[in-house]
Amino acid sequence: MSQSKSVEIRAAAPKHCEGILKLTYAAFPFEMDTEAAAAASLKTTPLALWKDGVSKWREQRKPVAVAMDRKDRLVGTAVLRPHVGGNGRESSAVAVLARVVVDVKARKLGVGTRLTKRMLENADILGFSQVFASIPDSLSDWYSAMGWTVGEVGQGFAWLERPEPQDDWAFVQPVPPELRGTFAPLRSEPPGPPEHGYTRIAHIATSEKSEVLLDWFFDPSIDLGSERALWKYLVEDPHRFSSIPSQTFHGLYEVLAQAGLMTDVDKRLYRAISGAGS
Repeated sequence: MSQSKSVEIRAAAPKHCEGILKLTYAAFPFEMDTEAAAAASLKTTPLALWKDGVSKWREQRKPVAVAMDRKDRLVGTAVLRPHVGGNGRESSAVAVLARVVVDVKARKLGVGTRLTKRMLENADILGFSQVFASIPDSLSDWYSAMGWTVGEVGQGFAWLERPEPQDDWAFVQPVPPELRGTFAPLRSEPPGPPEHGYTRIAHIATSEKSEVLLDWFFDPSIDLGSERALWKYLVEDPHRFSSIPSQTFHGLYEVLAQAGLMTDVDKRLYRAISGAGS
């Protein structure tokens, strides 16, 4: 039996959570304070939150995998979770791969690759069509070898999702009754904080039929970068406006206009497409 096959990949159980936290906090020490603060606000502990989450992974769409060696010692872990937007709405089609960690003694055995593969299988089962991961530059080749697309340093992604009922509440103005249910949120995944070492974003499609309508690179250093990127995408071919919900189109224009980012050409194009008149 090869050393790689001597490590078993399993779904995490509550009994694994203490080991998961020990392993991940050693690799990502900045997460310790973040989780402690979140748990304190709920009058609980990070360990209790993790045990609860692992128990409810299917309903929360947040699977956790562990790698166990022949002596049943935890030597690796990985987490998949829905992408969360600025207003707290979880993405229906896009997931984030996080905390892929392998103990130093178990590295170079393919354990990280197997953990990642398991998470992508879970993503497909749970209905996610795209998975993103914030990664350090040193892992670019590793992700590329597994079929992921790795962005340039400092680049992020943005996309549109199919509308959900709660999206109407996120719109900047009251949604007219005839347009309710048509506002699709613009989501973005910017690079992680430089001090944490996340310099790139990798992504991969997990199914051929994707609910992600559009995706593109945007420069996170530019104010309203994802909104401006979408507008540029649309004006390059006005027929593309028909591919997005009307309320999203109006909301996009309103946000950019209020920021003073609409040129006279943009305004004329908006009036022509929307029938707003002069």
